[in-house]
Amino acid sequence: MLHLLHPPGSPPDLVPARTQVPAAPERRRARIVSLVGHRSVPSMDDDPVLELVIDLQAQVDRLRSIRSDIEAYYWDQPEGTEGFGGRRFQVSFWIAKVAQRIADLEHLMLARGETTVSIVGLGAGEHEAVESAGAVLDRWIHEDECFPDVQRVIGAVLAAADRIVLRAAGGVPRLPLETRGDT
Repeated sequence: MLHLLHPPGSPPDLVPARTQVPAAPERRRARIVSLVGHRSVPSMDDDPVLELVIDLQAQVDRLRSIRSDIEAYYWDQPEGTEGFGGRRFQVSFWIAKVAQRIADLEHLMLARGETTVSIVGLGAGEHEAVESAGAVLDRWIHEDECFPDVQRVIGAVLAAADRIVLRAAGGVPRLPLETRGDT
């Protein structure tokens, strides 16, 4: 809202009292609104699983395959949809998001110095969710699939990759069998 202290072209001292801006209102305390959401809190019955091993290289390979499929899907979209909001633009955005997840996993492999990581202390539910995420990445995208279906698949792929990346970041390098002593 714009308040004029005086009408344009008139000196400030000639402005009638009723057109002057009233004093600033007193500051009100901000109201904090708590947004209710789902929190993942393990229940007492959720026994921790001893170990979950994630093969990061296998997940990278799966994501590269999906990125290849999306790149082929890009060229099957109608020409002239490259602009912001068009189908080709959206598909190119998906390609970039999948590439980002690939880079995240590769970064973890470089930082850990191993292609596999071990995660301990997960509850059975989270263990199953991470394993299911790996299964989501093991999928093909065909050029003839309809756009909304591919969009849903990409959403599921990105969510699955995020779950894997976030859990793998908390893992420790899994040493090869010959150096672990597990024979």
